Amino acid sequence: MKNKTKNTFNEREVFNYCVSFVDLLGQGLVLKDQNLLPKKESRDEWKKVYTTIRESLYPIFTLQHQSEDFLQCIKNPNPLHSFRKTLAEDLQISWDEANITDIKTHRWSDGLMLFACLNKSKTKCYINGVHGLFLSTGLLCLRGLATGHPIRGGIECAWGVELEPNELYGPAVARAYDLEYNQAKHSRIIVGPNTIEILKIHQSLQLLHMALF
Repeated sequence: MKNKTKNTFNEREVFNYCVSFVDLLGQGLVLKDQNLLPKKESRDEWKKVYTTIRESLYPIFTLQHQSEDFLQCIKNPNPLHSFRKTLAEDLQISWDEANITDIKTHRWSDGLMLFACLNKSKTKCYINGVHGLFLSTGLLCLRGLATGHPIRGGIECAWGVELEPNELYGPAVARAYDLEYNQAKHSRIIVGPNTIEILKIHQSLQLLHMALF
């Protein structure tokens, strides 16, 4: 048993990740007075419970489905992009590879955790994941305000380990959660210092590339 645990650990790869932790606001108030299900003969009580269930589940399903819609657009580059059409066939392949964005989703209760690996062995351009998380989380925040079901969130980078598919562990998760739970307070998205530093480094590399070439 001891060797099995050790081998399982060794099979896990540790990388830096960018994590967006999102929470749907107001659910605690909706469920505040809820308890055990009423007795079968209490029809009026059942109606009240079903009303509460519908009111609480609708914004959760909407958040989840909207998130998937946003991510599908981000993760699947447009093959009809005007610039891509101007490229030779071999360069179109390189263009497609450079635009790959791998963002994974972990659903939990009334929230979401979106995360992207920042290792170049996973995607050719790791910064796509950071940009994708900014875009998807920002769109979810605006959607929440527009529909009356606001969210708050935190985005931060640190190391993490994927224990199972779509299941991330590590300080990347803890830091993003801390920003969402302890610092966001209301409907806004807080970006952590590690994420800002990574974006600055990437910008500096872009400027250096432009200066050299």
